[in-house]
Amino acid sequence: MIRIRPRHPDDHEFSAFYKANYNRLRSWVRATNPGSEYDQITDEAFTQMWRYWGRITVDRRAYLFTIARNELIQNQNRPSAMPVEPDDSHRLTTVPVEGVDDWQRWADVRDRIAGMPRHVREALSLKIYGLTRSEIARVMGCSPHSVSNYLWTAGRHLDGDAGATQFPDPGSGDVVDPNHGGGW
Repeated sequence: MIRIRPRHPDDHEFSAFYKANYNRLRSWVRATNPGSEYDQITDEAFTQMWRYWGRITVDRRAYLFTIARNELIQNQNRPSAMPVEPDDSHRLTTVPVEGVDDWQRWADVRDRIAGMPRHVREALSLKIYGLTRSEIARVMGCSPHSVSNYLWTAGRHLDGDAGATQFPDPGSGDVVDPNHGGGW
């Protein structure tokens, strides 16, 4: 974890932002690209946020996730080290199953997610980690309406049919049925 020495008047605001978002960003980076150096990417994203804190005029959380996303893209283009052996931390990325039926349901969901287009998977991943539709749009460089469409498509993929999938909107506390418009 980086220890940053405050040097401007917004140090308490940044500290609260850091505490509120560090674990969420770290978890998202790790889940998005398990082979990455997620601590380093998370620390670099916060270092850049600190450097430009007073000059950031857009949604700060979306800006933070955008920095991390760009770092992930840069890391994917670099040669990588050999894969590591699984350890206790890998159990956090797996779903506990109790029997063949649970395993089959989990495998079905995993396959449906893998079958989604990349942009739909990315929007779903960001939504799972608590970003709002507007924040996701800023991170992905598209409109909030496009994000709504991506999330609706994700719901359709996960349902396997036109059934109503309800997603909670963390910004409003409402549950939105994407088959009937609204919220996202």
